[in-house]
Amino acid sequence: MAEAKSTVPEFTVTVEARVDEAVSMRQQLKDSVPGADKVTMTDMLVRACALALRKFPEVNSSWVDGRFQRKRSINIGLAVAPSQGMGLLVPVVHDADAKDLVQISIESRQVIERARSARTRRRRPERRYVLDFQPRDVRGR
Repeated sequence: MAEAKSTVPEFTVTVEARVDEAVSMRQQLKDSVPGADKVTMTDMLVRACALALRKFPEVNSSWVDGRFQRKRSINIGLAVAPSQGMGLLVPVVHDADAKDLVQISIESRQVIERARSARTRRRRPERRYVLDFQPRDVRGR
């Protein structure tokens, strides 16, 4: 992340959104879909971002060799605190646009746990995490 901050332009877009309908939808999912009882608002945001990136692929791009290069996959990073110590972990849900909410919920819990476990044991994560997009400041997880 430190290298990216020093070599890649970064910009932030801030949007406030009413999520009343999303909260209602989440409750309906929990009541009617097997396995949806652990779906969080963050999982819903990951799914929404993934679908938006699929619809607007030019947003899922990098500046490479003087031109924009579109990413082939949609990988969403989840900023989480480590279980011990200070810092930030960013485990990634790969190919998030190809997953439904329950799959995203399950995978996000798994990648967060793996990242925290690797950090606790002071070992490197098993997989190189490729991050295409990262929503920030999600409240109400």
